[in-house]
Order: sequence, then C-alpha cells, then structure tokens
Amino acid sequence: MESVESENLGWDLYARFKDLELKIEVKGLSRSQISVELSPNEYQKMKDNQEGYQIAVVTHALTKPI
Repeated sequence: MESVESENLGWDLYARFKDLELKIEVKGLSRSQISVELSPNEYQKMKDNQEGYQIAVVTHALTKPI
C-alpha cells in the first residue's frame, strides 16, 4: 500500500498484492449519509481504470471512522 495523493493521479492509494493492483480513491464524510463527489480528474481516471479503481468511503471520519 502506498499513499500517492500528493501526486494528483486521480486516486489516493495504490495497493498491490501478487497480481492484484488497486487504485483507491478515499472519500471522508463527517456523517453516515453517503454522498460523494468526484473531481473531473478522479472521474476520468475511474473510467480509464475501471477494473482496478475503487472508491473507499469513510463515514464519521472526524469522530469514529467507519
């Protein structure tokens, strides 16, 4: 697992295990209602990398992350 958010790639984390590669965009929310927005760059990268792109949503990110 590697943090790549400072590189503006369109995802925050890069994970690799054997032949599996994931590009993970992390969205943190202060409440439990799930509604997130992707930037144009994130959306395009999601379309370009459909097989390995994941969105991880963390609810209650400021208090008790789930």
